[in-house]
Amino acid sequence: MIEESSKIQSKTELSMPVQFLKGVGPARAEIFSKLGVETVGDLLEYYPRNWNFLPEPVKINQIKPNQTVTVIGMVESIDYQNYRRQPLFEAMISDDTGVCRIVWFHGGYLRNQLEPGMILLISGKVTLYKHQLQLTNPKFQMVEDQHGEPLENLSGGVYPATGKLSSRQIKRIIKPVINPAWT
Repeated sequence: MIEESSKIQSKTELSMPVQFLKGVGPARAEIFSKLGVETVGDLLEYYPRNWNFLPEPVKINQIKPNQTVTVIGMVESIDYQNYRRQPLFEAMISDDTGVCRIVWFHGGYLRNQLEPGMILLISGKVTLYKHQLQLTNPKFQMVEDQHGEPLENLSGGVYPATGKLSSRQIKRIIKPVINPAWT
């Protein structure tokens, strides 16, 4: 009898409209609907199109050109240059072993997000520009301290997305459905 009621309950949960999940609401439910996702069950069957796994963080003095790396460092300075043909946002980050230049082309949106003193987890490909190590257009996440949050926030599934619903937003919505302990 108990098994039967739990089966019914799980069917109800799977058939629950995606609109009632945390972070969705009517507007996002409409966008999900265009992707073919109407219910929680549909969301669970909305598989990633690719998987992205970031390397373990390393110290800045260990990185070399042409490597894909993850580093944790403090923002030392920022600069936005909008007078260039391709405007760019630049941040210098450091850890206890060195300094690295981070560049985002068309990164004007970062002026209100990043400031000196913040600690970032940054992942991308290392290049050498004017004899200085540089990461160009890397993924990043702000962290509370040097130990930071787990890499799962930038690693994992890459979901088919739309202009109004990013893969990261889909991942944030589906994560507690897959494992409620992650909320």
